[in-house]
Amino acid sequence: MAKLSGRVIREIIIIIAVIGLLILLAIYLRPSKPYLKNDIHIPPDENQPTGNAKPMGHGPKLLPEDDGTVVASALGHDITLGEINQEANLLFRRYGIDPESEMAKKEILLDQLKVEGLAEILSGSLILEKAPGLGINAKEVVDNAMAEWAQGFDSPEAKLASIPDNQGVTIERMRKMYTRQLLPPLIQSALTKDSGDIAQEEKDKIFAGWLLTGLSELKIEFKDEKSAISWKDYINQLLDNNKSTGESAPTTGEGK
Repeated sequence: MAKLSGRVIREIIIIIAVIGLLILLAIYLRPSKPYLKNDIHIPPDENQPTGNAKPMGHGPKLLPEDDGTVVASALGHDITLGEINQEANLLFRRYGIDPESEMAKKEILLDQLKVEGLAEILSGSLILEKAPGLGINAKEVVDNAMAEWAQGFDSPEAKLASIPDNQGVTIERMRKMYTRQLLPPLIQSALTKDSGDIAQEEKDKIFAGWLLTGLSELKIEFKDEKSAISWKDYINQLLDNNKSTGESAPTTGEGK
């Protein structure tokens, strides 16, 4: 197999970065209808393989998910390298990247997937943080979804334990998936309730602008300079793309 040139690798990374932006927005703009597989409600981005991707909980994990090193702190929570690696490993499978390939071992690709993983973590945290200000009880929404899923069992934990092939899903992971699945439509409705009869595409743009603005204004304490620079570059890329599409964040009356 011929080795990839540096120029080709850089071009592939750029393509992956653009795809990453589209996936980030798709995750938070998808319809709220849950998918049912192996008796577990799992949003499609976590459970539907793309290309050569493997379902969650299966296949090789390129990056270690048990690393407790704190990379950044935001909204009162520490974010570990293991958490970021977990998201990056999901992105590997989502993009259909072969973990044994030359491409998968390139540091520039690993760095890109890690910053995208961090963006997914922070987006979920930001949604939870902002939901109360928009009249949404996020914990209640997720609790109700978990209780509905676990009907007939003493608890969600009991139901999950009863499933032989649970694909490596944990209760914490399910709560995160329900947060990503159920809260964005509620937030979008709250943001656009005074916008009159506008097309769904316009509602999506308003939500996207709100989310990207929130990420760009988020106060994050990074533990190393490299991570801080990578995040700044990534956010600038998102904002540049947002401007080029003419999307903007609405005025919600919330304080920063």
